[in-house]
Amino acid sequence: MNKTKLLLMLLVSLCMACSKSQDQACVAPAVDKNIIGTWTVKAPTGSSKVTFNTDGTFIDDAGFLVDGEINGVKTTKRTWSIANNQLSVKASAPGNGSIGFILAILDNQCNKITLDYVFAKVDMTR
Repeated sequence: MNKTKLLLMLLVSLCMACSKSQDQACVAPAVDKNIIGTWTVKAPTGSSKVTFNTDGTFIDDAGFLVDGEINGVKTTKRTWSIANNQLSVKASAPGNGSIGFILAILDNQCNKITLDYVFAKVDMTR
C-alpha cells in the first residue's frame, strides 16, 4: 500500500512538472528580430500576407502596407526598419523616389504584433 501511494505521488509530481514547463509564456524577442518571417496582416479593410526579410526588405504582393506609383512608375522595391518603437515601411520606384508610412508599434508578442496604421489598429499574426 505504501509503495502504491509513493508511486502515485511520484506520477502526480511528474505530471505537474511537465504541465508547468509547457504552460510557460513565450517571451517575444525585440521587434526587429520578431518581425522576420511571414505574417497575416489584418486591418479593418481586409487582410494579406506580408514577409519581412532579414536584409530590411519585405514582400507585400498585394501592396497592403504601402503601394503606389510615383510619376507614373509603379513602386517595386519595399524596405522596412524599426526605430523608436515604430515600424517604417517604404516603397520605391526606380529613379523616381519613394513613398512610405511610419506605424507605431502598440504591442509585440511572440506570434502577434499590433500596429497603429493611420488611426486604425492592424494586427499581424503568424
